[in-house]
Amino acid sequence: MSMSFKKQSTQMLSAKHILIFDFHRIGDMIYLTPMLKMLRKKFPTAKISLVAGPCASAVLKNNQGLLDEIIHFEAPWVKYDYGIRSLSRCLKLIKQLRETKWNIGIDVRGDFRQILMLYFTKAKRRISYDFTGGEFLLTDIVPYDPEKIKHLVERDYTIVEYLTNSEIEDKSVELWLSDEEIKWRDDYFRLHGIKDNELTIGIHPGANSPLRKWNQEKIVKLIHRILGKYLEFNVKILLFFGTNETSERELFEKEFNQSLSVIPISESLREYIVLISGLDLFIGMDSSGGHIASAFNVPSLVLFGPQIAELGKPYTENCEVIIKDGFDCRPCNQKNCNKPIGSRCMDAIEVEEVLEAVDRVLTQKHLKHSNQ
Repeated sequence: MSMSFKKQSTQMLSAKHILIFDFHRIGDMIYLTPMLKMLRKKFPTAKISLVAGPCASAVLKNNQGLLDEIIHFEAPWVKYDYGIRSLSRCLKLIKQLRETKWNIGIDVRGDFRQILMLYFTKAKRRISYDFTGGEFLLTDIVPYDPEKIKHLVERDYTIVEYLTNSEIEDKSVELWLSDEEIKWRDDYFRLHGIKDNELTIGIHPGANSPLRKWNQEKIVKLIHRILGKYLEFNVKILLFFGTNETSERELFEKEFNQSLSVIPISESLREYIVLISGLDLFIGMDSSGGHIASAFNVPSLVLFGPQIAELGKPYTENCEVIIKDGFDCRPCNQKNCNKPIGSRCMDAIEVEEVLEAVDRVLTQKHLKHSNQ
């Protein structure tokens, strides 16, 4: 049963311990940042703890005191692993969380499984949406208005608006670097021959799902076209690869092994974040890189295929989404595609339209560089 804010205002404002659940991926951690900034402003002395996946510490490092604690947890429904060990991790987490008397518990996703775990923490106020059930386990059900909530960032911060009976002031997503990280990034660029007046483009061919990836031959062609078209811009291209993308890296290294303008990189997640912060343009699939770029206001081009872009695209006006219409199967489960290779949603994106988008960004960036 839902409780009104007014009846609990005094108790709520004096909350000492606040618990947040979001067990998902890198982009989801970035979505949280406007919510976290508002939460800290409203509860400056509370201990705020986030239970999240292993990526959270790297993504939310140097978070300016928005969080007091990050508790790592790999949820079975995120890993798609429902074995005994995964289920025992759920019980272990609940036992650990029950050692603290939580005044407020928040699940941002409205996921029954997470709401159930939140209930077992014995948090006094348990707040979430009721997308998949579990409303009887909550003290507060956040009203969901599809006319107001157009993006997952807005889904998250609307919870704190409801909790505090106020409107958010800073909706921007944000990540933070230390002075040492900025120096490391600048030294890294210089070590790889990137000068201050050169335009630096980052490209990440990878994605979490194979169906989100663009054809590698098209990416190779795009790189050649960029290098050939923008000689006067002194473009340098950083090619990012995850630790599990060895075969992809080998393909691109073979193609560009004689080029000093194309630099393959396989660094840690935190170093990936730091390097993206120094780019003039990021090009990637529907994956974490575009969200990281948005947090540093780096222009980005993101190629979307099986997902609906509006709900989960980078939360910034500095991102251009490239997506092809005419696919009634969107969104899909991203596991199987019944269309033949060459006729899928990602296949429909052509090199020329991506190049046109690159041209719009680089022309503007070059003018800014020339005026500095």
